Amino acid sequence: MRNSKRIANKRNKKPTKNAPKTPEAAAAKAAGLAVKNQKVKLRPISPEHLDQKSPPVFLTKHDLLMRFPVSFATIWNWMRQGLFPLAYNLNGKSVWLESEVDAHSLSLPRREYKEWKGWGEGE
Repeated sequence: MRNSKRIANKRNKKPTKNAPKTPEAAAAKAAGLAVKNQKVKLRPISPEHLDQKSPPVFLTKHDLLMRFPVSFATIWNWMRQGLFPLAYNLNGKSVWLESEVDAHSLSLPRREYKEWKGWGEGE
């Protein structure tokens, strides 16, 4: 008798507050797509990036640390000093445009080496 009451209660249970009301909304939520009445905050992309045919590629903090052999605190200080491209806020996460980071990397000065005179010839 107890089991039948539990089953009946589970069948009559109302959906939770945040549950999607339609199967389409449930599928969209499962796929990570925007659902109606869901607020999304995005910083607009600069106009020169809108002219490109390919969509912009964003780099995360982890991606930056893989490209630059410094700590994130150093990158943060560079951004504050204007020495590194500023981050965009994408759904609460800091991201950088790959094209801006690449342009910054190419603008850095190249290392100059002394002329090599061979083994034992420099004395």
